[in-house]
Amino acid sequence: MRLGINKRTLIIAASSIGLLVALVAAAFFGFVRPSLAAPLSTNPHVLSRNYLATHHAQAGYGDLGAQGTARGQVSKIAHSHATATANGIPGIRGVSNWDGTFSENGFDANGNPNSTWIYNILGNYPQNGGTTTIDAPIIPVKVVLLGSDGTATYTVNPKNDVQPTVKSPVFSNANYDSSNTPTQFADAVQRAEFHGVEKNNWHTLLAPSVKPEVTMKVPFGDWDVGLNSDGSVAFTLIDLTTFDNLLFPATPADLHSTIIGREELNGTMTTKNISTFLFDNVYLFENGDPNQCCILGFHGPDVEPGKNNLLNNYDMIYASWITPGLFQGGAADITALSHEMAETYNDPFSGAYFPYAYVPWWFSGPDPSFTQCQPLMEVGDVVEVYSVVRSDVFPITIHGMSYHPQTEALLQWFEGQTPSTAIDGAYSYPDESVLTSANVSQQPGCTGPA
Repeated sequence: MRLGINKRTLIIAASSIGLLVALVAAAFFGFVRPSLAAPLSTNPHVLSRNYLATHHAQAGYGDLGAQGTARGQVSKIAHSHATATANGIPGIRGVSNWDGTFSENGFDANGNPNSTWIYNILGNYPQNGGTTTIDAPIIPVKVVLLGSDGTATYTVNPKNDVQPTVKSPVFSNANYDSSNTPTQFADAVQRAEFHGVEKNNWHTLLAPSVKPEVTMKVPFGDWDVGLNSDGSVAFTLIDLTTFDNLLFPATPADLHSTIIGREELNGTMTTKNISTFLFDNVYLFENGDPNQCCILGFHGPDVEPGKNNLLNNYDMIYASWITPGLFQGGAADITALSHEMAETYNDPFSGAYFPYAYVPWWFSGPDPSFTQCQPLMEVGDVVEVYSVVRSDVFPITIHGMSYHPQTEALLQWFEGQTPSTAIDGAYSYPDESVLTSANVSQQPGCTGPA
């Protein structure tokens, strides 16, 4: 996320006074086949295959500027709501969502004292029961890395990652003790949060569908690659600003010229679904410096003007399938995607509508080399920093393969709730041993307890 520390993913326009909050998602480790490549020994942008071994899979400060949510008329949203609503965030068209509140003394994202917080959750009220099913298009993104002459130097294709992703715990059912029937990963985490409140048949599920491949062409100078011994691409690093510009439309007039814009126009992305843009070992760096990497994913809405003064939210996730051993730590395959999807469940609009999804400032990090400090309910960011000292993944074997989704923080951790009302009194799930106590509300910027 962002706001004062090395964080990970996308940038979201937050409040009516222009606060921008960067969100991020991260993970590492995997099972993937390298993409085909055309070796070019004289290319200065070719890195050692071991280059990432000294880097954290972490967040960066995405800066969409006029893109993404910054274009929305967020001043029209009812920011003063102090109680839960049954209809979610007003003034927008988006995926099914609902609000709740909790009380805790602290400071909001703008540094103002606050004691009432509104969280925003994907799906419908747990007390109502029933299943909410959300369409989840998976859009493979082929990346063409252009040489100085404008021709293709390397091509990175995720086609071999698509079916393992569809069969992964993100989209397929597995066994969890938070559900009396097999279910999907993010639903299991959500049920762990509302354990004892939800009805047994309450679920929020994804209906995946694979869509036609799209192509991203990255200009020379804005990318770097690491090569395997056979000349194939082990990983790709892309400048964050360039990546954002190729993905998001800066204005409604740019819809035809960007990947997300075209997917909105052709009906693949709608205000009622969550689209995943799937890459193969494609990571992002900041400030034009490959050493300032690596962003492995992000989530949030592209906001476009809609009819009747409503805002159209097109929810998306960028995530890479990850080859094992590239990063220090130890995540794999769909760790980044599981992180982003769990965050989407717990904060569908990435803090785009202040104060929804904002929580007391929190700090996480068992090792000073990799910490997080922010005021948003980003459940994956809290836990990813633990990869420095221990595993933050929870291996799950289904369809004959071992997958590595990331453990996530639970709502009760952000609430500072003691004892926790989540399953087993936990603060993290599925691995309940990662977080053993609740957040202590922080001063803005995490300079000390509130």
